[in-house]
Amino acid sequence: MKFNTPHLTFVEASKAKVLVIKATRNGDYTLDFEGVVRVDSTVLALALYAYRQAKAAGKELTLLAVPPGFMELVKLYGLETLLKPH
Repeated sequence: MKFNTPHLTFVEASKAKVLVIKATRNGDYTLDFEGVVRVDSTVLALALYAYRQAKAAGKELTLLAVPPGFMELVKLYGLETLLKPH
């Protein structure tokens, strides 16, 4: 699923959460960040939720076009083994 916003922060979290839940319920385990330029730690919660749903379904989470800020947060929280971009 593609986020259609340039920012994924606390402000956009509730809308993004609904999109991620709907996507994973439909078997879509791809998070496409194309066009996203600003993130905060809220995005990690969304990505980890999608990761857990994918794992429970025996699938892999695919992360596309991740912004640099996302990877900085992933490294800061030690999540490199779970959240890897493709």
